[in-house]
Amino acid sequence: MNWWNIALLVVIVLAVQAAIGIVMERRNPTATLAWLMILVFVPIVGLPFYLLFGRTIVRRNIKKSAAATRQFVDSTREGGYPTAVACDSSALDPRDAPVADLINGLDGFELRPANRIDVLQDGPDTFDSMIEAIEAAERYVHFEYFIFEPGLVADRFRDALCDAAERGVEVRMMADAFGSIRTSWAWVKPLLDSGAEVEFFSPVRLHRWRRRPDFRNHRKIKVIDGRVGFVGGINICDDYLETDRDDTPWRDTHLRVEGPLVHDLERCLMDIWHLSTSRMLATPDQFPEPSADGGSCAQLIAGGPDDAWVNHIEKTYLTALHSARESVSIATPYFIPSDAMLQAIVVCALRGVRVRMLVPAEGDSRIVQWAARSYYPELIQAGIEVFEFGPRMMHAKVLSVDGRFAAVGTPNLDIRSLRLNYEVSAFVFDPAVTAAIDRALDADFAASRPVMRPERAGLVARLAQNTARLLSPLL
Repeated sequence: MNWWNIALLVVIVLAVQAAIGIVMERRNPTATLAWLMILVFVPIVGLPFYLLFGRTIVRRNIKKSAAATRQFVDSTREGGYPTAVACDSSALDPRDAPVADLINGLDGFELRPANRIDVLQDGPDTFDSMIEAIEAAERYVHFEYFIFEPGLVADRFRDALCDAAERGVEVRMMADAFGSIRTSWAWVKPLLDSGAEVEFFSPVRLHRWRRRPDFRNHRKIKVIDGRVGFVGGINICDDYLETDRDDTPWRDTHLRVEGPLVHDLERCLMDIWHLSTSRMLATPDQFPEPSADGGSCAQLIAGGPDDAWVNHIEKTYLTALHSARESVSIATPYFIPSDAMLQAIVVCALRGVRVRMLVPAEGDSRIVQWAARSYYPELIQAGIEVFEFGPRMMHAKVLSVDGRFAAVGTPNLDIRSLRLNYEVSAFVFDPAVTAAIDRALDADFAASRPVMRPERAGLVARLAQNTARLLSPLL
């Protein structure tokens, strides 16, 4: 027996052991069968793939660590941190109360009244508002981003952050190690030299078996002095700038927040910072009493692979869809829904709700585009209006229901965002803010191409779309 045969035998034995472990786990039956088929038919490829992306023990370890982090952060916050203003869901339209109650039950984020919320469309206005807030910072600037990519935009932010740090403002930045893979320590060095703290979330290292490389921090949150917060879909990169290409700048939506909701954005930052570094992000004296002179009720929902009740954001979006009575507008750059999400959207349309879906005409990933288009026949058959926006990339993540409330945040309507990534979304229960979001969506729909019926694709195209759909849990 040569070395190749011995190696193959070892792989087969380990694959069998992994298969037994999969059967013993309480997985979705479809996922269980998929993993078993991979391990049985292609063990040489399937085993390392399973070790990297399939082990539920990693998720359990992360849940334990996250639970300990939240307990520590919450206990620390009780000692001296200002108590954020909260209100009961009875203050809302009765149709919206179940959404607010669910968020509170899942995440513990209460409904916050008296927020001032400004809707920011596209990159330039958002970047200007953020830079203005950084330049006015007196105590600290905390933020986490999926993509913080060197270029004109990021350089501008680095200069503003360096200036803030040099005048005594505490600057703490966390970027996702995979999303910000082009951000080198050499580029970060001026920030470090000015006194800022910089961390990269979950660097991809094969020897760190307690983590999975597909669990990424996709959140985009910025908090300044505990008074101003930002959340939404916009990353710090040059894709949002006008260039000589017809596919730029990217279309996106962000929120600027003042009021009690800012403290919940800070709590999200504190959780991730402590989970990643085992250090606290802020001290009680950095938290001012929240302002309460706005008119918007809003609530934060955070999700990730450490969710206590699994898929927090997906559960919240499903409840929001079920509450719809007249209209639903959805904007998402990546539409690869779970079965539950797909059925909720279809059922919404079948019971008479007008459902509009806005997706990119040409996304930044060909395989994701193929997978998304494989769902068009079901959507259109149910009466859902599908629009393709382009040639610019449509990157906004927005859900608007009945003109009563809207959600703006970081999650895409794909399995990765709903079940694997760390995400955050702000639900704004304010018809005035929702109207501003709806006006922008109406303009986007008017500038988009309606997909009246699925185009009859050729055999190769249909094969590509259906194959991409099979791979949807990995995209």
